[in-house]
Amino acid sequence: MNIAVAGAAFLAGALPLVIYNIHRPLETLRSNAHLEQTAVLGKAELLRRTMEGTAMFGFLTAVEPGPQPGQPNHWYQSLSLAASGLTGHPRRNAMLIVAMASALSLLFLWRTPARQPILFGLITCAATWLPMVLTAGAGKAAQHVILLWPFHLIPIAAVLALLPLIPAALVIALLCGSNLAVTNQYYADLLINGPAIRWTDAMDPLQRYLTDLRPRRIVAADWGFMETMNLLSEGGLPMYYAGTASEPALAAWLRDPSNIFVAHAPGLAFHPNERADLEDAARREHYQEEPLTTIQDRNGRPTFDVFRFRKLPL
Repeated sequence: MNIAVAGAAFLAGALPLVIYNIHRPLETLRSNAHLEQTAVLGKAELLRRTMEGTAMFGFLTAVEPGPQPGQPNHWYQSLSLAASGLTGHPRRNAMLIVAMASALSLLFLWRTPARQPILFGLITCAATWLPMVLTAGAGKAAQHVILLWPFHLIPIAAVLALLPLIPAALVIALLCGSNLAVTNQYYADLLINGPAIRWTDAMDPLQRYLTDLRPRRIVAADWGFMETMNLLSEGGLPMYYAGTASEPALAAWLRDPSNIFVAHAPGLAFHPNERADLEDAARREHYQEEPLTTIQDRNGRPTFDVFRFRKLPL
């Protein structure tokens, strides 16, 4: 009976994935279910960084403040920056150290009530993470590793339950305090440095500029922003993606002077070859790139280039 209830709950939670794989027979299995043995060290490093809370620095938040560093506008933002300075700008918590200590304590707690919950947490984490290690494309991002939560906390809780009140309270305070300090550091970095390129706040001014421009087509010459433009405009912008276009389609887009092209600014591209291929096609067809504007983020960093092409006089 328990297995039946668990199976039904599992299917209900995975219903969108089940429907997708019925509509496209076993697409998930056919696309992802093959072994990968070369990225174990990288995935282990990501596991460490995710458990320590440092994985999103430089990905969610920008590393540098840019030409116009952000400034606090409210008392709580000033308080966050002050707390960041007082705590030494922490970028990792104490979770990994305490989790490893809890796992090692099994050697001394084998004959205590803590044995079963510690084993349960360790086995569940291993059974969840090892398939990520061996599966191509899995375990390479923090949103994959986070699936271990909260099972790595079970051994910690089991050990703390055996400790006297004061030592247990001190460890809990250490864990909570270190996590709060790292969370506050993310907020402080967002205030001063702003978000990183994948989450850039230049998306809003880009969407407004493209909407006012009213082009026939908007060709994204890089990955990472077309979906956001569709979302912000509720599908109102005529977005096309150069990365999946054929050479005849690119040539047709170049011939129409009412088409607009958008790419990340130099140095920020996710797929630099896409803009390079577009520019090569333009040169072959004797078109010249004509810059329209560069969209900056709120920190003054050039983020998006908006341009079009004009036919060179022969």
